[in-house]
Amino acid sequence: MTSTKLIVALGFCCLLLGGCNKKSTAIVNSKHVRIGYIGLTCEAPIYTAYEKGFFKEEGLEPELVKCAWANYKDTLALGGYDITHHLVMYFLKPIEQGLDVRFLAGIHRGCLRVQAGVNTDIHKIEDLKGKRIGVPGMGTPPFVFANRVFGTHGVDAGKDITWKVYPAGELGLAIDKGEVDAVCNAEPIGSLLIAEGKVRNIADQIMDAPYKDEYCCEVIANGKWVDANPDTAARATRALLKGAKWVETNPKAAAIM
Repeated sequence: MTSTKLIVALGFCCLLLGGCNKKSTAIVNSKHVRIGYIGLTCEAPIYTAYEKGFFKEEGLEPELVKCAWANYKDTLALGGYDITHHLVMYFLKPIEQGLDVRFLAGIHRGCLRVQAGVNTDIHKIEDLKGKRIGVPGMGTPPFVFANRVFGTHGVDAGKDITWKVYPAGELGLAIDKGEVDAVCNAEPIGSLLIAEGKVRNIADQIMDAPYKDEYCCEVIANGKWVDANPDTAARATRALLKGAKWVETNPKAAAIM
């Protein structure tokens, strides 16, 4: 009998200890929110939401945090800032590998393109077989987008393409020097190269199906921050969406801003 009581007592102790060891996230909902940015054209909704007071309309105290491309993902996951919006394809693989960030909303479409030099004989995707293509990095969103396009047009990205990596701002120079036949890029590089008369669009995320119906950029936030600040996260997301809507409605004013 005594041994039975002892076993029952030990069982209760284990349950109590187990309950004490369970981690629970305290809800904070801080008004202060840190918004990460790099300094890209497609981040206009961030600047607009900040300058137009959309964060303050949501009862928040915004702080812009300047970040670098090299550690943008890790800085968000480690809590260096709370929320931002960025290219979906930039975060997919890290999320698959366990990066603790959350997609909260789609923000806009059409950032990515595959473009061929105007002096080449490339006019369609199939013409890129055997060609040299410049990208800002292997595994970057332009690279991933190009691979999706190639996969639906019978082009083997591993065998049929010679990939060459350049800084994003030097892709046009690579075209000029004849070092590549085509480039894959994100805004504003694509629009600049078109305006300079250096390239023609071969695949355009804002014009071509099915990509034109997909969001290229999403609101994304630190996972732990979302758990601790669900209401704040919702308010910050609404502010960014208001910024995106304002930019879409007032593109010229947004450019001047």
